[in-house]
Amino acid sequence: MNHDHSAPSRSQAAVLLRRPSASIWLPLATIMAATLAWIAIPANRLAAFVAENGPVESATAVLYAFAAAAVLFAADSGSDWKTPAALVIGIAGLVARELDLHRTATNDSVLRVSFYYGHAPL
Repeated sequence: MNHDHSAPSRSQAAVLLRRPSASIWLPLATIMAATLAWIAIPANRLAAFVAENGPVESATAVLYAFAAAAVLFAADSGSDWKTPAALVIGIAGLVARELDLHRTATNDSVLRVSFYYGHAPL
């Protein structure tokens, strides 16, 4: 009897990600990885890694762009176009936020909470 204990194939990984339990274990695995990084990496290096315009912010913008492209490629040409279009528009907003494009129009961040509290002109 031959038991193959090799790494799971792409189809097996896709099946795992489609299970409802993935909505629990995937965020928990991410939280665990972030916690281990917080424990293992010195504070100054971790701060530089997640800093504004740092590698995490840049990678996030690129991954959002890939997600938008994936939505476009996965969309069925014969079905309703509104849902993929809404997803792409939403993801484009996330890319713009990561690239701080909201500051180019206003010279200040309108997405800060402090922008909206305090005295407001009438």
